[in-house]
Amino acid sequence: MDGLTLSEHYYALFGAPMLASRFLEVMPRVAVGLVGEGSECFGFDDRWSRDHDWGPAFCLWLEEDDFQHFGPRFREVLGSLPPEWAGIPARPQAMALGERVGAFGIGRFYRRFTGREQPPLHPHEWLRIPEQALAACTNGRVFSDPLGTFSQFRMKLLAYYPEPVRLRKLEARCAGLAQSGQYNLPRCLQRGERVAARLAEAEFVRHAISAAHLLARRYRPFYKWMHRSLLSLPGPGPALHPLLESLIQHPCTDPQETSRTVEAICGLLIQELRAQNLTATDEGFLRAHAQELQTQFDPSLHDLDPGLD
Repeated sequence: MDGLTLSEHYYALFGAPMLASRFLEVMPRVAVGLVGEGSECFGFDDRWSRDHDWGPAFCLWLEEDDFQHFGPRFREVLGSLPPEWAGIPARPQAMALGERVGAFGIGRFYRRFTGREQPPLHPHEWLRIPEQALAACTNGRVFSDPLGTFSQFRMKLLAYYPEPVRLRKLEARCAGLAQSGQYNLPRCLQRGERVAARLAEAEFVRHAISAAHLLARRYRPFYKWMHRSLLSLPGPGPALHPLLESLIQHPCTDPQETSRTVEAICGLLIQELRAQNLTATDEGFLRAHAQELQTQFDPSLHDLDPGLD
């Protein structure tokens, strides 16, 4: 059973009855679920995930006044939940300490990831938030949210970047793909600079994965899960996944095969750019697509850092 489902069952069997009996007056205002850091929150947990920070657990999200009044008592009660279920060690002590799981004020929970206790409004506010943080605070599952406050914030983030912000980031990714993969990588290989070639290849891979997420309107997760997350994307993500696998398996002694794979990856992304009517140029060099994208948003956005955390 995956960690999210395991945690939801643990809450339903043990957490919900205990909390309802101890906090009857406040539970109608408490959101419950599992969101944040950890492979299980992304649905990526496997047998290797079980060596640390894994097992049945959940989060409680309270409005600030309720958290100030009830937070310490909630954490104390969470620490008394069963330490094991279905033969799997649970994490009541982690919930009692408020690490990753446990009781949180709603504003404080989101501020930990976004630096803000309200959803971002302006482009510079969006661009200051690391994308992996947006992925982490919008993943997982909300089991219950009777008041809806936690989910309202969540849905505003899940609505994704405002279009000018998405275009600014896509423009930067296209320029990065052209520079690292289509230009610098073959030149490094021609010179026999293998370390530089590997660095250029790594930059190209990061830009490609980022572009696929932007085209799918999905936040890109922490680097360990970036490649795997392609398989769950609409658009070119699933097709991009094996091409990137193939790219990193090419030896530096085969520059022609490397260049063919780079161009295949760029071709997939260009095809999606055109499908979304974001670019129309016939150029295969992604710098041309970056220039076309640049005409579609306010020039003042070009001075803002598009990030690639």
